[in-house]
Amino acid sequence: MNSAQPGQSNVYGTGTTSGVQVPHVALGWEIVRPAGAGPTDWLPAISTSVSAADDNGDADSGNRLELGVLRSSLQTGPKNLLILPPDVASVVYVLDCSSSMTGKRFAKVQSAIVDAVSQMNAKQMFALLLFNTEALQICGGGYRNAGAAGAAVLAQELTMIAPSGGTNPSNALLLAIQLKPDAVVILSDGEFETSIVERVTQLNRRGGKNTQINCVAIGSQVVTLQKLATLNGPGNYVEVP
Repeated sequence: MNSAQPGQSNVYGTGTTSGVQVPHVALGWEIVRPAGAGPTDWLPAISTSVSAADDNGDADSGNRLELGVLRSSLQTGPKNLLILPPDVASVVYVLDCSSSMTGKRFAKVQSAIVDAVSQMNAKQMFALLLFNTEALQICGGGYRNAGAAGAAVLAQELTMIAPSGGTNPSNALLLAIQLKPDAVVILSDGEFETSIVERVTQLNRRGGKNTQINCVAIGSQVVTLQKLATLNGPGNYVEVP
C-alpha cells in the first residue's frame, strides 16, 4: 500500500499515513439536514474579502499563483492532496455531486477520496457528505475508521451515486461543522451563494474552534470556495484541473 512520504505536501500540511483494515458496514445513502443552528443575526458581520488570505509560500506538490491560491492536481498515491496527516484525528469530506460533476470529473474525485482514506490509519476517522440541491450522508451517518477496508466499502457506496441537480453546499457544510472534526475538505466545481459562506463561518466560529475548511476548486476558480477557506482556519484553497 502506498503511503505519503515525510515532507509531502497535501491539503492539510505534511505527514506520513498508512492504512489498516476495519469492519464491514452496511451500504447506502440518505438525505439529511443539519440540526438547528439557531439565529445568526446577533453575531458580528463576517467579511468575505479574500484580501487577508494566508500565503504559506511554495508547496512541494503545486505552484502558488497569487496570495492564498495553490494550483495542483488530484491524484492517487503518495502525492494525494487529500490524505489526512497522521497527527490529525478526524476529517469530513464534503463532495459536490451536482450535474456539472458528471463523468470523468466525478470519477476522478471519487478515486482520490477513496485512495486518501486507504492511506490513512485505522485510528483516524473520516466522514463523507455529498451535496447537490440536498445533502446526503452514508446511511447511519457519523464517522468511520479509515484504512484499506474502510476505503473498499466507501468505493462500493460511491458507485451508487449519479451526479445530478444544482449546487447548494449549505446543509452539507453545516453538518460537517456540527460533527466537530479536526478538518473539513470540500471539493466542488461550482459557485454558490455568498450567504452560505457567511452562515457556515458564523457557525464555525461560534464554538471558538474555527475548524480549518480546506477547499478544492475543480476545473476553474471558485471564488466562494476561496472566501470559505480564507475565513475558516484559515484553510487552504487549491485549484485542480
